[in-house]
Amino acid sequence: MMKKDDEPLFVSFRMIDDECIAAVPLAYIQEGVITRGTDLKGISRIYKKKIIELKNMLKQIELKKTQKIALPSLFMWDFGDKILSLVDAINSKKFEIDNLYEHLIRDLDRKRGWLEKVIIFRRSLPNRKLIPHDLKWSVCRDAPKKSAELILNGKNPTEMTKNK
Repeated sequence: MMKKDDEPLFVSFRMIDDECIAAVPLAYIQEGVITRGTDLKGISRIYKKKIIELKNMLKQIELKKTQKIALPSLFMWDFGDKILSLVDAINSKKFEIDNLYEHLIRDLDRKRGWLEKVIIFRRSLPNRKLIPHDLKWSVCRDAPKKSAELILNGKNPTEMTKNK
């Protein structure tokens, strides 16, 4: 299982009480790929910090739901962006989260489909400024890629749903 220098190392995280533990395959240690100098605690801190930020955003989503306030698509783009920034931060340390969705489902208590829609919406729209400020997530939620394509083409998905 020799790893090439440019290949990321797979890592898993486990939240135990208030701690975040990073785990890597034993083979990495046996082959000397992971050494005492490897900053597993550093990537654990990154993961924990981003998960806490995402959980705080989820609290805001729940609050909006209880207050019957429509969720802005901009907020959901920000949520997806926070997930991608987590991935980028871990990748910058030459690691890759082993089964990202499994981690997010467990640590954020969200269904895979919900997470996929948010990430698809964010990945499909490279620039937050393109999203109309009045665009509600309920308009984009069921077809995030199609909604993003409409936005990229200068159309407001709200107008498209009104014409149905």
